[in-house]
Amino acid sequence: MPMGCVSHRHFYYKAMKKNILIFLLFTCSFQLAAQVTFSKKYHFNYPLAILGNVLVTDSCYYSTGVTLDTSSVFSIGNLFVKFDLEGNEIFNKPLFSDSKFYETWWGDLIKTNDGNLLTIGILTDTTRKGFMIKYNTAGDTLQTKEYFSPFYPDEPFITPIQVVEEPNGNITTYDAVAKEGADGDLCISRFDSNLNLMDQTTYGTAYKENVGRMMILEDDGGLILGAGRNNKNLSNNNLWSRSLVFKTDTAGTVEWEYLSPASYIQDRAYALLKTPDDGLIVGTSRGFEEYVNAGLGYLYWESAYFFKLDENQNVEWELEVFDSINPAPNPVNEINRIVPINGGGAFIAAGSFHMTRSLSPSNSGTFGWFFKATNGGELEWVRKYKVIDSGLYFSHRFYDLKPTPDGGVIAAGEATGPNIPGERSQFGWLIKLDSFGCLIPGCQVNDTITATLDQPVASPPALAIYPNPARDYLNFQLRPHRPLRQAHFRIVDASGRVVQEIESDLPLETHIVPVWEWGAGVYFLQYVEGGEVRVSERFVVLE
Repeated sequence: MPMGCVSHRHFYYKAMKKNILIFLLFTCSFQLAAQVTFSKKYHFNYPLAILGNVLVTDSCYYSTGVTLDTSSVFSIGNLFVKFDLEGNEIFNKPLFSDSKFYETWWGDLIKTNDGNLLTIGILTDTTRKGFMIKYNTAGDTLQTKEYFSPFYPDEPFITPIQVVEEPNGNITTYDAVAKEGADGDLCISRFDSNLNLMDQTTYGTAYKENVGRMMILEDDGGLILGAGRNNKNLSNNNLWSRSLVFKTDTAGTVEWEYLSPASYIQDRAYALLKTPDDGLIVGTSRGFEEYVNAGLGYLYWESAYFFKLDENQNVEWELEVFDSINPAPNPVNEINRIVPINGGGAFIAAGSFHMTRSLSPSNSGTFGWFFKATNGGELEWVRKYKVIDSGLYFSHRFYDLKPTPDGGVIAAGEATGPNIPGERSQFGWLIKLDSFGCLIPGCQVNDTITATLDQPVASPPALAIYPNPARDYLNFQLRPHRPLRQAHFRIVDASGRVVQEIESDLPLETHIVPVWEWGAGVYFLQYVEGGEVRVSERFVVLE
């Protein structure tokens, strides 16, 4: 399809209505009943924890991330964790050093041809380096490899982002590097099967190149890489930003390049997915420049943006989703992963979006969000998740997303809060959803609301609670007969004492409430409207 003939769809999700055929609900009911869902935060008995990735097997999940050891000056370390299929920790093994920081923020965790596991990250001692770490499935460290930026020692900055293994066992990493200050470049580093560095190839211009979150190893041995290009290293105003996707051959030579139109401010190509028809779906953000004064501007990101390139790199369709109350001047509207589902006929994407509840007083934070769309660019649903205990300036972000054998997905990331002095406030986060993106089975009923916002409804809404009884977290969802702008919830114990009040700006989404510090017993979740309790549901908290 020529560039001038693009199918472009804008969706404002809060007004979006999807008709889902009833027979699909019956067809999927037995599958959904068998799908495990959970949302869990972890600290692993450390002061903080972040999960940067997740690897799915038929019997368990593996993850690596970042943690902290307060007994050492060099306290930032790597963490290897094994979970069962219900998200319960089986064991964790940290890697600390008296002379080095280990940080695995962005890198994927892959299974290698020899049956072991490998991930990448940042190592800092007297300088900054890339590093790889190879484990067995028991979490024992088998091998580590440190490597420098190709611009070292003049500019040591390097951040490994993605890793793939070739059929012959060679390893390739995709790295962010800088040849001079803010002038970012892209780098492909190649290693043999013993992790010996063979060569490094850099890609850059006079502008700033930003590395994406994904690369794809092609059958011909070439690589498809996502990136971005902007002029922020050269100017403080009249800013521009464009998505960049390119393919290299086995020698690192660029075979083709796609650069998004200059007429739009578009972020880096964060996420990539190859489609069965040899196309490519790209996930990114769109925004605009906001001027502070005549000499200073900021890029604000206001939407999630997906587009599909055909086999000749022509744009086949576009899908833009606006879901931020106030656009954010920081790159927190990200699409970090896209995975195929339904045999490749659709995809689910995950990342983060920024919501500013109010500018004065300042109240804002970052949610984790998910999207499902068909390979034809039709949006099916959007889901947003955060944990209620977060307070102001919360950060809930997903760094990795994988499909699961039961048809659902699992995401790994971080969740902050509550901000209590002396208490842990940064946690690793795993969330397992069913094929509808639901933490509470049946959440997709809110996608079919057809009433208008102000239309009166006589019957009270429903409250869905899962699980019940609850042990660690209570997950609940309001299922009204019309859309709502806000909702007020109250949780009381059996004596009527108010345990928690919740004001929600996302009333149709699933709410996640920690309950592990509550006493065991009977509680009631109430939806309050106009000072009146419209509906109350009983639930039990176990020790």
